[in-house]
Amino acid sequence: MKSSGLLTDPRFREHRAPYEHPERPERLAAIEERLAAEGLADRCRRVPAREATDEELLTVHTPELLADVAATAGRPFTQLDPDTYANAASARAARLAAGGLIDMARAVASGEIANGLALVRPPGHHA
Repeated sequence: MKSSGLLTDPRFREHRAPYEHPERPERLAAIEERLAAEGLADRCRRVPAREATDEELLTVHTPELLADVAATAGRPFTQLDPDTYANAASARAARLAAGGLIDMARAVASGEIANGLALVRPPGHHA
């Protein structure tokens, strides 16, 4: 039986708003703790996070978006829209999540793993 893939990385938790926001690192920590407590994390094949390349990101995003996100790196806080923010670590966390997700999707598509769970931040639905 093929295993499930699991993508997690402590660097995803560095993406954080400077104010109370429902999407916060503690949500990810709670999921990871529950998976570990139930022994489910140990049954999965870890898919490592890696920074996606510009070439990979440009297949789905504009150069302007990449530049806008890159400009947030090192800045304490940037409000991108009413519900989307970035801090100094968010750009790197997003690249790490994207690279890991690309590798996980390739592993599923090739049949190397049966499926995958990606516990990433910043959340992809804001991309």
